[in-house]
Amino acid sequence: RECPIQVAEASEKRAVSSALPDADLSELKQLRISSADAWLQLRVTGVQRVPAPASQHGSVMVLYTNVGQAVLDGTFLHVDQPMSTVLARSGIVLPPDVRAETGGENGGLENGGLELLGLFNTGPAAT
Repeated sequence: RECPIQVAEASEKRAVSSALPDADLSELKQLRISSADAWLQLRVTGVQRVPAPASQHGSVMVLYTNVGQAVLDGTFLHVDQPMSTVLARSGIVLPPDVRAETGGENGGLENGGLELLGLFNTGPAAT
């Protein structure tokens, strides 16, 4: 007797920072930016590591989304004007060219900051 097998993407949700290895970041498919009162979930269309000697880890990550670009330097988040506008509509005020710490010692929701989570592909899983 044959039983149909369904193959679905398996995903994992976890914190995002520029310290993650390239192999992990290349599997990032969604980005969720949350404050204490609001959140926004975005589709990630591309990821780019850019050397930046003055950054926390020697490079920053540029995340291209369906609404704009975000730059991660460690746990600090920088967004462009289009993404800043969309975040503001969601109730998250993050002006362009302002760095916000997301997690770590001084950031995170418990300190009135932001939480940055990613949804990562973990490979196909048979069900």
